[in-house]
Amino acid sequence: SAKDRPRANPVQPLRDDGVLRQPWGPLSLVDVNGAETPLEGNFRPLLDGESDLVVMRLNMPLGMLIEEAGAGRIEVVEVVEEGGAFGKVQVGDIIRATTACQMAMSYPAWQVMLGGVGRPTVQKRLVDFSDGSATFEDVMGAIQSNAEGSPGGNGQVILIIERPKSVDSPSP
Repeated sequence: SAKDRPRANPVQPLRDDGVLRQPWGPLSLVDVNGAETPLEGNFRPLLDGESDLVVMRLNMPLGMLIEEAGAGRIEVVEVVEEGGAFGKVQVGDIIRATTACQMAMSYPAWQVMLGGVGRPTVQKRLVDFSDGSATFEDVMGAIQSNAEGSPGGNGQVILIIERPKSVDSPSP
């Protein structure tokens, strides 16, 4: 029932240079430059120590190297100065979710009211990799689908990362 469902944190607008630290739990974001509907997920920490949930919009190319870190986790291993990730993403960040442009059915209200059934369109969606089944290819494919020139891509990607807390890494 609706009473038993976790209550989402307030909807947060994510602007062009947005970097937001979010509380763990239900998340609802309004992508002001892409997705037609709120991007929603429910996140719990995967790391054993303390960590932050950080949401960021990045311009592509990202200029970061990622690799599988075991247990279905994808970790950032290098960030270069020339990319959109520089100054926002840090080595050791775990990619928990990203936007991806995917084919889905669209149901415009006017079409449904006139008896229509919807039509397939490319939509920007949030792809959650928190279940531990993420592969390098899954994450790269989702990120690359946001590139300009890709169907539905606008050259920006939203990453949701888990950042281990440490003395060396400042919070956003």
